[in-house]
Amino acid sequence: MIADVAAGAGDIRVDTDNADVGAFLLGQGFEKRSGGCTLMVRGDADVPGDRSRYFAPASHALG
Repeated sequence: MIADVAAGAGDIRVDTDNADVGAFLLGQGFEKRSGGCTLMVRGDADVPGDRSRYFAPASHALG
């Protein structure tokens, strides 16, 4: 599914902590990068960052 979605999509990012998925992605030519950032915060009244840059991931699964 990842390979099909990524085909022809240009630059993409996949976050995973699953070793098997990570190995598959490396085998497909993805680069392992470190660092990253917090993309989601749940249950915190004081959310850090610039509110004008907030986004919410969405998909068909949301209905």
